[in-house]
Amino acid sequence: MSGFLSRLNSEDAIPIVTVAIVFGAPALVVLGAIASVCFYKIRKLTTSAQLKQDMLDRGMSAEEIKTVLESRHTA
Repeated sequence: MSGFLSRLNSEDAIPIVTVAIVFGAPALVVLGAIASVCFYKIRKLTTSAQLKQDMLDRGMSAEEIKTVLESRHTA
């Protein structure tokens, strides 16, 4: 690979860099969006589990927890 790069002059490198930018930038944006959605879902599930555990630790019944969670979705 280094032999290939050493043989390139500036005129040869321009199309290669252009192709790398044209295809690389959108790929990075897509990967960033996918990672963001995954982290969001993980955080949402973790927060929900922590809330339920906290309510259980406070001694709430399953019916009370269900009522609280349903009220969160309608508000």
